Amino acid sequence: HIYQLFEAKELDDFLVTALYILVDQKKGTVQYVNAAHPTGFLFQDNTVQPLMSNTPILGLLPIIYAHQETITLKGRSRIVIYTDGLQPEGQLLTSTYFNAHVMEENDVALEQFIQRHHLNTKTIQDDISVIFMTIA
Repeated sequence: HIYQLFEAKELDDFLVTALYILVDQKKGTVQYVNAAHPTGFLFQDNTVQPLMSNTPILGLLPIIYAHQETITLKGRSRIVIYTDGLQPEGQLLTSTYFNAHVMEENDVALEQFIQRHHLNTKTIQDDISVIFMTIA
């Protein structure tokens, strides 16, 4: 649909990344599709599972096939996702960027994260969104 909406425009004007996550607490699973979005992370049981890109960027091809991944949940888990505006130019973030904040409650984690990385005081070049989601 995105391809058809913007096919007459320049290529970079209509490319869209997306990260779709479905948490099914009854089944104890996380399913995700990552269409060229920055890698999210699932922290659980002292391990980290990257939610890596597994589907092409949206808008590039007229038809794409989403590749869904399924991860089994193990107790209390934390998902962290973010937009590319958080990444320093030309660099990818790793899970260690978020390690100090995965054990705190969501509101505390976000506040500490903002302060630690000076997001409330530095000049921002791109939009930044960060989501900390706890699954208990």
